[in-house]
Amino acid sequence: MRQQSLLCKCLGLAKVIRLNIGTVIALLMVGLSCAVCSPANAIIRLDQKGDHVEYLQALKGVKLKIMVETNNAPFAFLEGNFARPIGYDIDVIYALQRRLSFELEENRFFPTSTENGFKMLELKEADILIGGITYDEKRLNKSEASKVIFSSGLSYIYSPNTKKIDSLASLKGSLVGVKPNSPAEDYVNRVLGGKTILFHNSVLAFYELAQGKIDAVVADRPSLLYFAKTMPIFHLAVSDDIFDIYSGQFVIYLQKNSPYTEIINKTLNSLEADGTLYKLRKKWFSE
Repeated sequence: MRQQSLLCKCLGLAKVIRLNIGTVIALLMVGLSCAVCSPANAIIRLDQKGDHVEYLQALKGVKLKIMVETNNAPFAFLEGNFARPIGYDIDVIYALQRRLSFELEENRFFPTSTENGFKMLELKEADILIGGITYDEKRLNKSEASKVIFSSGLSYIYSPNTKKIDSLASLKGSLVGVKPNSPAEDYVNRVLGGKTILFHNSVLAFYELAQGKIDAVVADRPSLLYFAKTMPIFHLAVSDDIFDIYSGQFVIYLQKNSPYTEIINKTLNSLEADGTLYKLRKKWFSE
């Protein structure tokens, strides 16, 4: 029906501008073939100014396997349902899904570790990796990153009831909990000169801190604030110091040369422009 309507309009136009009917049919076929070849028949809507493009249903019919590092509250963490983690990154994916109409493979997310998630991307066994993972240029050899979806920096959390920690300088020579292969581990070793204690599980690090077995935990500031707020029983305090902000650029990782990177970045720009990402940040972050 749509093609018939388009044909009628083109034939009418031919009479007005005196084009040969064969020419019109040729032009029409070019237009139709372009529409068919466009990725997933993307629907493009311009705003009133004509300068803001919003992609709707561009990935309709596409199934994406999304791996999630679930040990990074409030970016992504488990709360009851193993296949349905919650958090800021999860909500960003849902916002993208509402715009692009892709489906989740098996209608679920796949919890994983950061290391395994990157391995899955490299082997092309997954499409996307999220979960409070920061931009790292070294990772771009085997994957690619979206635009930044959240910016922060590192900070440290400590127990006022144990060893006195009142400045970055006081961390020198202290026992500092960090995640392995993280910007926090690099910063403590390279700049602070503290003795790093590696924890794959952040909650365990906070527990050790509350017990006085380590002196502080250095990590992404949003994660520290979220834990201190939601687990007051641990009596931990987050420093006002924010440092190494260049390492706190959170992104979505995709396969190397992914066909979805461009459309996801354009849609993220749209979500930023219309305030969607701002609302999600207000929902999940206390600063």
